Amino acid sequence: MIRPRLIKVLLITLLLTFQLVFGQEKSNTPPLSVEFGVTLNDITKWAMPGSSMPSSMPGGMNSVSNVPGSGQAIDKQIQLNLVCKNTSSKPIKVIYWESRFLDIKNKPVVLEFKTEKKIDPGKEKKFDQDCKLDLTNLPVETLVGVRIVKIEFDKDKSTWETTTAQTDEAAYSSRTFRLKEQ
Repeated sequence: MIRPRLIKVLLITLLLTFQLVFGQEKSNTPPLSVEFGVTLNDITKWAMPGSSMPSSMPGGMNSVSNVPGSGQAIDKQIQLNLVCKNTSSKPIKVIYWESRFLDIKNKPVVLEFKTEKKIDPGKEKKFDQDCKLDLTNLPVETLVGVRIVKIEFDKDKSTWETTTAQTDEAAYSSRTFRLKEQ
């Protein structure tokens, strides 16, 4: 009776140890290279009570053209344009990552993302991510960074996680971008 339990405990311990040791990698260098750029997209905002039709539709009853005080305003939204290349020997399934912006007070604003993209070994994928930020809180030129936090691999269900901290500026791949006109 004791032997089967002991064997069961030993097998469970070995299985958990195997998963911890071989199923998860941790380092400060991700098995993924990332290049990124920033674009600004126009967003038309409208607010008309009881409206179900966009104000930008020509000839619609909510058409406001460029009438001052009409409730229509043009705003911008930041979009990150990423190119990720899988530098590992395993296909990637999910990427957990962060973008970091410095606001007008030089304090970091960090946004966290989860992107489900299958990327085969040696291949690259492009994708865009909208960043909902208030541009009035960002300087004309700001430092933008990207950091890979965790990667889930497709076939063997193993993972990679970073050993770097969110507060470590060197952990981010960073560039300065002009976000506004002066």
